[in-house]
Parts: sequence; structure tokens; C-alpha cells
Amino acid sequence: MKRIAYTLVLSTLLLLTAVTFVSAEGERENTEGRYWGNGMMDEESFNGSGSYGMMGGNGSYGMMGGNGSYGMMGGNGSFGTMGGFGINTDNPPGERLSIDEAKGKVLEYLNDRRMENLELNEIMEFQGNFYAQIKESDTGINAFELLVDPYYGYVSGEPGPNMMWNAKYGPMGGFSSEEMTLTEEDAIIKAGEFLSANSADLVAEEHADRFYGYYTIHTVKDGKVEGMLSVNGYTGDIWYHSWHGSIVQMEEGDDDHS
Repeated sequence: MKRIAYTLVLSTLLLLTAVTFVSAEGERENTEGRYWGNGMMDEESFNGSGSYGMMGGNGSYGMMGGNGSYGMMGGNGSFGTMGGFGINTDNPPGERLSIDEAKGKVLEYLNDRRMENLELNEIMEFQGNFYAQIKESDTGINAFELLVDPYYGYVSGEPGPNMMWNAKYGPMGGFSSEEMTLTEEDAIIKAGEFLSANSADLVAEEHADRFYGYYTIHTVKDGKVEGMLSVNGYTGDIWYHSWHGSIVQMEEGDDDHS
């Protein structure tokens, strides 16, 4: 009887341990899925912690689905495959943020993280999200790119080059002082060649915004800014930002968050 009782107690303890382990794993997975699904970032994300979970989570961005260049978000040379920032604009959850409200969210984000040397350089409103370009106040070099959810106001790091190519603020590696091998003019030429080969009505703007490791260039249709693409500053690879949707308006940033 003692042996039977001991066996029952031991089995119960093992079962409880297994349930606790499964519950903890489930909570961890739910947490990771929630952050990855929203594209959220924490305070460590710009310091190489890899907290984006780019290789796991629920795979909502499918970042590794391409060939390493030419529009990795949806395969080689694809345009517009992302369709926005996870929001069904045909059935919005509430009132949409104004561009000034989105700007306020970005400045609040920088303030909360005490990023005192950074300022808003540009903000653009698209159908699927707001896009914000953040630059260093002292060097004038762009630091990183942010997205703002147009209904809930969530601020997150932009997928794509901002995560994979950003040599100073991105999660993929430490900062290297090595100069990019491509100049701004080189990047503009690369962008023009890519658009000529892949689009009948888009051209590259004759200006490139420099980041650490890459350039971002506006794409232009009928004389007006339509979207953007990025050029790797070392390899010349192209990454079209296919997740924004149609452009609504844009503003140059002139507010200091400090």
C-alpha cells in the first residue's frame, strides 16, 4: 500500500510539473506572438538585443521569405505585397489618427526612451500606417525608421532594412565605423535601375536619405512621391517598402522632442 501511495504521489507531482511547464511555455509563446504580431519594440531593441523575434513568432511579416534582395517582404521584385500594417482599412476599429497625433506618438516614444540626440526628420501618412524617419541631431545622419498604427497609435520599428541592414541601431549586429562602399549617387543609380526593370511608372527621387548601412529613397509616380525603397550601402541590394499602402500626405519634421 505504501508503494502504491508513493507511486500516486510521485505521478501527481510529475503531472503538475508538466502542466506548469506547458502553461509557462504557452504564456511565453502568447507573449512573443503578441509582440511580434504588433511589431512592438522594447527599450533594448535598438541595441542589438534581437528582440524583434524575426526568425520566429507568428511570422506575420515573413521577413525571410525572399532571396535577400529585391523586395524581400514578398519575394523577388514584388510590389505592394504586404498591404499595410496589419489593419483592415475597409473595417477600421475607430477614428483614424491625424498626422499631428501620429507625430506626437513618435515624439512621446523618443522621450520615453530618453533618446535625447534624436529628432523627427520626416513623417508620411499612408493608407496602412504612418512612417517616421528619425535622425541624429549632431551628425544629421538618419538613425532608424518607425511605423505608427493609424488607429491604435502603437509605435514600432519598421521591418525590412531598418531591422536587417541598420548597422548602428538595428538588432542584427553591432555598429561598425566602416564607411559604406556606395555613395548617395551610387544608391540613386541602383534605385533607378531597379525601378526601370520592375516598374513602368515609378522613378527614383534624386535624393537619398543616409542611414547606417543603407540609403532610403523616395519613389515617384507622375511627379509625386509614391513610396520608398532602400539600397544596401555595401552590396547595392534593393528592398522596396511594400507594406505601406497608398500615400496620403507627408511632412518634413521640425519638432525637437527634447
